[in-house]
Amino acid sequence: MRHYWKRHQPRTNLPVFGDVLNEVSFVVQPERRSSLRVLLSPLFRFMARGLPWKIFLDDCRHVLFPKPYFFSFVYISSSGEEYGVHEKFGPYREGDFFYLNINSWMVANGINQKEGNLIIFANRGRPDRWQSSPGNVEIRYTNQKYIAGFRTGFFARPLNEAGKIHLGYRGVNPGVVCNAARVSGILLINHSSNPLYSTSVSPVVRLYRPDGQYLESEFGSISPHSFVEKSIPQLFSGWKEFLRPCGGRGFTIASLEGFTLASMHTVRDERGNLVAIEHSRPGPANVIKFR
Repeated sequence: MRHYWKRHQPRTNLPVFGDVLNEVSFVVQPERRSSLRVLLSPLFRFMARGLPWKIFLDDCRHVLFPKPYFFSFVYISSSGEEYGVHEKFGPYREGDFFYLNINSWMVANGINQKEGNLIIFANRGRPDRWQSSPGNVEIRYTNQKYIAGFRTGFFARPLNEAGKIHLGYRGVNPGVVCNAARVSGILLINHSSNPLYSTSVSPVVRLYRPDGQYLESEFGSISPHSFVEKSIPQLFSGWKEFLRPCGGRGFTIASLEGFTLASMHTVRDERGNLVAIEHSRPGPANVIKFR
């Protein structure tokens, strides 16, 4: 990828599906009013973290002269094709509402790959901390039968890049269900704060029963800045017999050493329609450890 964003710019990764209406919206959250604490926050971070002078001076400028928000998009298709759209949405200020029909936006920009990862990044964070999230974003997926979605934020912390060594990733889905009506799945995003990130990763997934027995499977390769979704039947050929004693229910643990991932848990019906999606929170690898 090219240098679409700078490392300090808050960004979020949103899966886009080809068989649904994809919509994203958010409201710019209130910014902290000027106070001694806000004015001194750049100095505190500079002294506590040893930040470069340039970042310290930029922090000071943002606190004293905050600019409006602008948002830009990069779309990475499931086949790895890159669409950097040179279009900025804005200006937006405190309390402003943003909405986008992603399907219509893709058509307008000639993007024919209907499934992929939409990366939205802001020109800055809040004035008192310009790497912070300007607000919460919600994405909704609508098909003929269901409406699903999740809420997340914008983040600028170092992820999967030089100088930031991750112990690993552990993602737990405690609510796996597989039967004639519902099938659970795992969606993993191989993201990074570095737009030039170029490493593919291959996690391992275990499917557990309540009695502690488990099956293990390779999840498969995930390209940089992309996502892969796989259902329990796709990952484990013997899932039906394995989960039969516990009524088709269990839990999964996805594991990866040396890198971190963003993860969602999905539920689809017998026709493959998305019923539900949940943005999960990975557990620290040093807390959940297994071999």
